[in-house]
Amino acid sequence: MSNDDRTDDMIAPTGVSHPVRVQYSHGAQQEARGIVAQERIAQERIAQEGIAQERIAQEGIAQERIAQERIAQERIAQERIAQERIAQERIAQEGIAQEGIAQERIAQERIAQERIAQERIAQEGIAQERIAQERIAQEGIAQERIAQEGIAQERIAQERIAQERIAQERIAQERIAQERIAQERIAQERIAQEGIAQERRKK
Repeated sequence: MSNDDRTDDMIAPTGVSHPVRVQYSHGAQQEARGIVAQERIAQERIAQEGIAQERIAQEGIAQERIAQERIAQERIAQERIAQERIAQERIAQEGIAQEGIAQERIAQERIAQERIAQERIAQEGIAQERIAQERIAQEGIAQERIAQEGIAQERIAQERIAQERIAQERIAQERIAQERIAQERIAQERIAQEGIAQERRKK
């Protein structure tokens, strides 16, 4: 039996999951081996292509993940920037509000101080007016006192003049009375002398 006629058990591909053992001749065996090798090469190529495609797919997935992560990071960064801007705007608005409150407080304090100053000026004016009125009243009282004193002095002077007149009249009346008495005495003495003279004449 020659090598070509020799048969051997070979596993031939059948296209199913379980290969079938088939007996081949030597030439058929080589052909079968070539076919098997080609199929293996083809399978390896397919496997390599699958691996390559899987790698490409994985790389695509990885790139997509990286892109998504970048997008997510960009979104996070944008959100952070937006939040920082919002925070800065809030801080600025709070600062503006605080400045407005401070300015309002300053304005209110100025108004209060002006009111206090106006009240003080008004009170000082009222006090000065009261002092002026008291001075006028005191001057009026003093003038009234002076007038009353002048009236009293005038009354006293008039009373003195009246008393002096009364005294002078009394003195004059006393003088007149004394003169009358003296004249009466003289007349009586004359009468008496005339009577004496007449009696002497009669004798």
